[in-house]
Amino acid sequence: MWWPGRIPAGSVCSEIAGTIDILPTVAELTGATLPTRKIDGHSIVSLLEGKSGAKSPHQAYFYQARGVRVGEWKMLVSGGCKPKENGKLLFNLVKDIGEKNNVAAEHPDVVKRLSDLLEAFKKEVQANGRPAG
Repeated sequence: MWWPGRIPAGSVCSEIAGTIDILPTVAELTGATLPTRKIDGHSIVSLLEGKSGAKSPHQAYFYQARGVRVGEWKMLVSGGCKPKENGKLLFNLVKDIGEKNNVAAEHPDVVKRLSDLLEAFKKEVQANGRPAG
């Protein structure tokens, strides 16, 4: 991105953010009011501006109700089109950005932690009347 005086030239950010963050980010930048209905996005202005110590506003990043990413880990619930390990696919995106090696069997603790987050997300989405996908 390029915004002289607002976004530092040549800056790089490794934090998680996505298109769901566009609305709240633009709202913050323009002073607009967000809808009262709960949305999943968060403002990422601090990330864009390269603020010292800025972190992703997401504890976890969810792929509808089919997956979750936390830090270097991404877990997907298998839809039957890839080899399965108890129905869960786990990838270390630092070591395997192409998601070629399912390491679920080697990291059951990570699978459990991410599975718990995904289930809590599904319940929260349902409680707020949003489609989980």
